[in-house]
Amino acid sequence: MSVPEKRYDTRVVVDFPVAMAAMGIRRMRRVQNISIGGLQLRRGLEELRPGEEVALMFRLPSGAKAIRCDGQVMYDRDDYVGIRFTKMPLNSQMMLDRFITEQITEGWFL
Repeated sequence: MSVPEKRYDTRVVVDFPVAMAAMGIRRMRRVQNISIGGLQLRRGLEELRPGEEVALMFRLPSGAKAIRCDGQVMYDRDDYVGIRFTKMPLNSQMMLDRFITEQITEGWFL
């Protein structure tokens, strides 16, 4: 029996690069969708364990400044990894919220 995923924030469809560091290894991946609470990225060859802490850096398509934040792996299955944001500066949260609101207005949400 599987447990249903708990989603509280609207996700928007995106496709942009993210730099991720976990366990001392840096990787580049592509973000599949994003919300104010986290993101889903395309998985690489290595597995990430649920609960694993990661550092992230990405630039929103509409933003000039990079967002740097911390996150926690929530799942790693099929070709995707779900990461919940655990620490993000307030100005980055505001940029992300503004971007998501714009995308929802344009109809790019899940």
